[in-house]
Amino acid sequence: MSRKLNTLAALMTTSLIVAVGPAFAQEADSCHDVRIAAGEWPDIQITSAIMEMITEALGYDTDITTLTIPVVYASLKNNDVDVWMGNWMPSQTTELQPYLDDKSVEVLGVNLAGAQSSIAVPSYVAEAGVTSFKDLAGNADKFGSRVYGFEAGNDVNRHVQALIDDPANGLTGWTLVESSEAGMVTEAEKAIENKEWIIFLPYTPHAAMGKMDLHFLSDIPDASFGEATVYTNVRAGYLTECPNVGGLFKNVSFSIEMLTDLLAYQETERSRPEQTAENWVLTHQDDIQPWLAGVTTIDGGDAFEALLAAYPKP
Repeated sequence: MSRKLNTLAALMTTSLIVAVGPAFAQEADSCHDVRIAAGEWPDIQITSAIMEMITEALGYDTDITTLTIPVVYASLKNNDVDVWMGNWMPSQTTELQPYLDDKSVEVLGVNLAGAQSSIAVPSYVAEAGVTSFKDLAGNADKFGSRVYGFEAGNDVNRHVQALIDDPANGLTGWTLVESSEAGMVTEAEKAIENKEWIIFLPYTPHAAMGKMDLHFLSDIPDASFGEATVYTNVRAGYLTECPNVGGLFKNVSFSIEMLTDLLAYQETERSRPEQTAENWVLTHQDDIQPWLAGVTTIDGGDAFEALLAAYPKP
């Protein structure tokens, strides 16, 4: 174990060596490759890209793979990926719990608080009388008996399908239209432009959906909808095996304001997630510095100095 040392010479025969700065924790060679799982949603594409840039500035070789949620957890269990920053709770409880039970996945901590995910209609539909989940059954014709959702395998889709399948909700014959997040947003934008009735599954923070004038339905008989907290998950033992880079991921926490600004920049500039992330890293080193507490470069150097060298302030 090496340390940055400050040697103070005492009078004549005595010397005192004081360790300063973070201790460098030796990691296995396997830790040098950081494998991040990401979903297809804009927020996690950007946050994963930010972490790719930070870890590579510290000397790691980082790769991002976009996966569906069931495949994310299978991949964490099988040691095919290391980190997942998209664990929306309580919505993903069913997906996550078996892996917590068999101890193949661990929860590092919260990376975003105050998010929201629910079922919504445009405000003009609410003004016409649809304000509660209970109002859907009597308006099947106006909605075409359709709910527009995310990609197949998404946890929110699963919750909606369960609501459709429950006879008590009066939605027999309704269809969950699975496509992608982008496809769902496109359908919502077209419907709103034409003042058509539509039900879909918005979440915030999100650039496009955050601008829509929506009404989130009340009385949804599923506690998974509403306020959400997003956690970082890792494969079992990752923090022990890779305490330096694992510690970095444990430290990371975004705010709603940060992500709102990131998503707005991406929409305004029509930039790719990597470009959005690079712009943010270049201009927000002070926000990143607390994440580097107790963290070094891959070879024990100063992490913040390495970040500034890789991404100097404009």
